[in-house]
Amino acid sequence: MQLHHHFSSRFLIDSLNTYGFCCSYSEVQRFERSAAVCQGTDIPNLTPDQVVQYAADNVDHNKITIDGQNTFHGIRMIATITPATNSSYHIPRITVPTEDICSIGHVNIKYFTSVAVGIRSLSYQSISLPNVEDPTSAIDALWKASLLLRPKRPGWSGLMQMVQKGEHQG
Repeated sequence: MQLHHHFSSRFLIDSLNTYGFCCSYSEVQRFERSAAVCQGTDIPNLTPDQVVQYAADNVDHNKITIDGQNTFHGIRMIATITPATNSSYHIPRITVPTEDICSIGHVNIKYFTSVAVGIRSLSYQSISLPNVEDPTSAIDALWKASLLLRPKRPGWSGLMQMVQKGEHQG
């Protein structure tokens, strides 16, 4: 599983399996399917003081083809829990059909709605800004005008090195 997670290479796993160093790629896929069905979308030992947030992303490859063939669409989702929970359990070695994977891979989306109304009474005080003159405000115009003065001019970073003395304040 560690090799599959790190390298995502069927060739590497099957080659190492040939020499007896690890299980086959099909056995890795079987374990992943078994683990998905065994775990499901339930989070064991979840307490009311913990926060769960789901993050999901998708990837599309060759989505615009003439015949609509050889495209790929993949979706991954992860649940993050704060504070963390530790759990371990035995994963049975079973054969899992694709239909079972599809049936358990559903998460109900719940939106957070605040019941607090105190935010409406929040007010901000005025901040007085000191008048500060920026000595570098005209550098951009100077750099652009330098094109007219001579054919060879420094790049932006070269100009910044010529103008700035000492450490740059950011």
